[in-house]
Amino acid sequence: MDELHILSYDIVSLSRLHASIQWPKSRINWLKGTDVNYKFFHMAMSSQKRSNAIISIDVNDSRVEGVDGVRSDVFQHFHNHFKLVASMRPDLRDLVLKFISEEDGVALTKLFHVT
Repeated sequence: MDELHILSYDIVSLSRLHASIQWPKSRINWLKGTDVNYKFFHMAMSSQKRSNAIISIDVNDSRVEGVDGVRSDVFQHFHNHFKLVASMRPDLRDLVLKFISEEDGVALTKLFHVT
């Protein structure tokens, strides 16, 4: 049983070693351009890039097409969405607060007793 465990451990170790050796070799082949699947992957990535493109958008019930128009309207949307909006906030400098007596303050912190 021990030999079986040792052998399975050795197989896993050798498999990892083989994978760690093959990875740099595959990268070298890819960098040299001898990878036979290069054209396939290039076409797949070009297709993905085309499918991620925004051809047209609808803005205020009208369709905007073209790179410059879409870019401009998207920029304008986010510029308007995230711009700082000036708003009137209450000013507390002239606010006069009423104070309660110490005795009333102590009464606010008493424990509740149900009778």
